[in-house]
Amino acid sequence: MSDFDDAFGHGLYDYLKGKGQSIIIERDDGLIEAGRIAGYFAEYLDWPEHEKKALKYTKGRVLDIGCGVGRHSIYLQERGLDVLGTDISPLAIKACKLRGLKKAKVLPITQIGRDLGKFDTILMLGNNFGLFANKKRIKWLLQRFYNITTENALIIAETRDPYKTDESIHLKYHESN
Repeated sequence: MSDFDDAFGHGLYDYLKGKGQSIIIERDDGLIEAGRIAGYFAEYLDWPEHEKKALKYTKGRVLDIGCGVGRHSIYLQERGLDVLGTDISPLAIKACKLRGLKKAKVLPITQIGRDLGKFDTILMLGNNFGLFANKKRIKWLLQRFYNITTENALIIAETRDPYKTDESIHLKYHESN
């Protein structure tokens, strides 16, 4: 990913350096929304309860896919787990490292493979289950995950259903797609 293409990474990195509070998201239908960056840097006490509960199940060696600035990875690392954070954004990974994550790598989900070793937990929080994209890619990626996980490994993931809305602008967008 080029620096020009890493808009989300710039938002995260700029926030870390004290230069910005939000990101602008533009959808291909022209919808523009502002999103706050602070949540990506939230401390454990400020996390949603479902995230706190989910992390209680992590064990062993952890692969955090789409780790962003590493808030989950760093928390787990501080609790003694061996964590590798991955993200497609070079600036997000740079921010992870600056924040203290020992193992962080620029790596798209499609490049995850056996060269990373075996994991006991795969973590995909922050709606990162959506990185699977479609049914065909889900099967392909789950096979790759099978090849890099131990026998009793867990995948801890979260997502949201974008179709569960009653907002007309989103309903029109779904209809056009």
